[in-house]
Amino acid sequence: MGSSDSKADMKPKFDKISKIISLVFIIMAVAVLLIVVYRSIKKISKICFENHCFLVEIAKSDIEKQKGLMNRESLGQNAGMLFVFNKEGSYSIWMKDTLIPLDVIWLDKKYQIVDIQTLSPCTSDPCATFTPKTNAKYVLEINAGLSAKYNFKIGGQAKLK
Repeated sequence: MGSSDSKADMKPKFDKISKIISLVFIIMAVAVLLIVVYRSIKKISKICFENHCFLVEIAKSDIEKQKGLMNRESLGQNAGMLFVFNKEGSYSIWMKDTLIPLDVIWLDKKYQIVDIQTLSPCTSDPCATFTPKTNAKYVLEINAGLSAKYNFKIGGQAKLK
């Protein structure tokens, strides 16, 4: 009889351990989901200049930077893409497979404008590259003509919100 009592005593302990393991698994799954959602939300930010703000997609990874705004047929009037680099440098841009004309604004580590160029879609192969006059840490792409419309100038200041 003693052995049947031991089996009966072990079943509730086993059930309790199974429930704890299941709970830990659920908590881990929720945590992973929250991290994924947080990262996707974090990829959208607002960058503001003295007189205008843009809702921007953040391109941090090499793949995101390589793809950029390629193959997009339009870009919202108050939208853009902000390329984020680890340190200041001379980061060139090209318009390969970019279908819309863009203003490209290079910003230093303090979000000060160091160069602005208006670029047209590439129609030749190979595509030309465009390099800033000064090192930058960030590159902002917005619809062509908006830099002039909002009077953005070298030395102007932006803030990431």
